[in-house]
Amino acid sequence: MRDPQRLADLFRRGDVARSIAQANADRIAGWAMGELGRWFSFPSDVAVGSLAIAHVGTPEDISARLFASTFVEHLQAAATALPAGAAMPQAPEWTQYALLAPVASPDLHDRSGAVVATWHGVTGVAFGLAGITQANPDLFVNEHVQAAWLTAAGLQSTLGGFGESFVTILMHALPLRAVRSVGPSGHVEVRRGPLASEYDLDLQLASVKREVTRASRARIRGRRRAGVEAMTQVPVLTRC
Repeated sequence: MRDPQRLADLFRRGDVARSIAQANADRIAGWAMGELGRWFSFPSDVAVGSLAIAHVGTPEDISARLFASTFVEHLQAAATALPAGAAMPQAPEWTQYALLAPVASPDLHDRSGAVVATWHGVTGVAFGLAGITQANPDLFVNEHVQAAWLTAAGLQSTLGGFGESFVTILMHALPLRAVRSVGPSGHVEVRRGPLASEYDLDLQLASVKREVTRASRARIRGRRRAGVEAMTQVPVLTRC
């Protein structure tokens, strides 16, 4: 193809498709976290996160795939596979945006969550760790973000998403003691993409962990600096 106009149109459509996929991942990550709060009411100081994956391309029969009974069973199986202790899956819920499967551990001391798949082919996971108000960034990413990523990616393969993908991760900032990477949502926001179809998940998770760790250390350094400044201040004596 040598027509400059046609080439320009192809590049423009590719850019538009990437922008839409990124926006879809952002929207569903936020929506899934909101739905988690509707089901389980996690406060802002408890460790909560969400992750959504959107592909640039989706098959034309995406609705038929979502409505298939086999996919509903697959969604429930994905929810029960999350590391939530003795998980108790609940009946899937059909919403305006997506099919959602909530899951909770009986004592609510482990992880509760929700797995979602939308009409636009976006898949996501939201999770909360009841009672955990101080989260170690390494463990948070290694155990929980990784499980969410694997679950959402597994659902993508079932729905037939294709092309480059975009990933959005949201995390409550307070339990991670994070300052950096906090976006307009008030949460730690981490994005990856566009990712090629054969990306290295371990490499991506390592970069996410570094970003979350830096965000957490920024808060710690700020507190230490404030403490040093307070200790070095010369008191001003006044007479009554």
